[in-house]
Amino acid sequence: MTRKLKKHERQSLKNPRNRPELRRRCEPGECSRTQLSGGRLQKASGPTRKPGRSVLVVTEGETECNYFNAFKMEYRLPSLHVACPPCTDPVGLVRSAIAARNGQIPYDSVWVVCDSEEEHNPRRKQLNVARGIAARQNISFAVSTPCFEYFFLLHFTYTTQAFISPSVVEECLREKWKDYEKNCDIPPWMFEKLPAALRHAARCRRDKAIIEPATDVDLLIRDLLKMVPKK
Repeated sequence: MTRKLKKHERQSLKNPRNRPELRRRCEPGECSRTQLSGGRLQKASGPTRKPGRSVLVVTEGETECNYFNAFKMEYRLPSLHVACPPCTDPVGLVRSAIAARNGQIPYDSVWVVCDSEEEHNPRRKQLNVARGIAARQNISFAVSTPCFEYFFLLHFTYTTQAFISPSVVEECLREKWKDYEKNCDIPPWMFEKLPAALRHAARCRRDKAIIEPATDVDLLIRDLLKMVPKK
């Protein structure tokens, strides 16, 4: 004959802690994040680390790609992703950025880095079209006029010289950086000069009388620096 349970025994059985068959087995590593309360899983009350932002930078050429990969290593940013697609035209770069963003990695922000080249270059009309597509897709642009090497030059000096072509910028850059070559590796000492480059680029932007040369790369760099863990 089955014994009738007393009131305190019935209440005890309602508690999952006293009934092994109702306990949920934690998966490896899960017990540090969750705890059992009243038969339901709840988040642990302790502090949790928020995941860092994931940023995609799509570059026009190997020079830019090398720079941002070196930046990633220098500032230890594993969530910074750099891509250099085979196309180099602004519209193609934006389309490549859209395709990458729609992939498996959920990027928080996407940037396209490219040059406008010299005045009257057909690329400038393409750039206007690309900007329109990017704006509708919430993609940011970091354009250098006439070329990315102008941003490099700002690491050494402030200049608003009217460069008639990218090759002239490269010549001026080699006066400061003797070993510079297209697609070269980025030396660590360049990042020691980065604060100066950021100041010079911002100063150039503030001067409304200066249309070109110009660069928006500093805006991208400032955005990426927000990802650097505070010491």
